[in-house]
Amino acid sequence: MPKVLVVDDHAFIRRGVRSILEPFPEWELCGEAENGQEAIRKAGELQPAVVVMDVSMPVLDGIAATETIKRSYPQTHIVLLTLITRRKCFVEVFKPERAALSSSPMPTANCSKPCAW
Repeated sequence: MPKVLVVDDHAFIRRGVRSILEPFPEWELCGEAENGQEAIRKAGELQPAVVVMDVSMPVLDGIAATETIKRSYPQTHIVLLTLITRRKCFVEVFKPERAALSSSPMPTANCSKPCAW
């Protein structure tokens, strides 16, 4: 059963992701974190298959945390969540090695990999 770590500084977003995963017993929610620094620590402790991570967080943002986690645990898949609408930020978030989800209306043609919207 693949383990999932949910990382967001807003508890209601973490609850929302948890409620999406609950009906799927094949996914195990193994933990939650409030910032990138905590995500790195929990990724090491829990060894999740997937980390669902917000981009914009205090202490350490999701992009920096993603880079650290992928260096240490290259087998871990990271899904970035963002409400960012500024094009410059999208360029950083949607790099080829990253999968990302966004609620903003950016066209998928700008992504180097398929993006879920």
